Amino acid sequence: ISGGQFYKAATGEELKRVYADLGEQIGYEIKKADASRPWLMLGTLLLIGAAGSSLLIGQRLP
Repeated sequence: ISGGQFYKAATGEELKRVYADLGEQIGYEIKKADASRPWLMLGTLLLIGAAGSSLLIGQRLP
């Protein structure tokens, strides 16, 4: 129904061939991206929260 294939590998060499065949069928793409932005946003929010709670605890705000 799905058109899938079954692979059986009894040895390491057969397993290498199976993975090579799957790699050709599936493929992959390497994509470089900046992963620092979410961490920067989280740090900024934590800093604002810490400053606000410090003002409340220190009785600087009513």
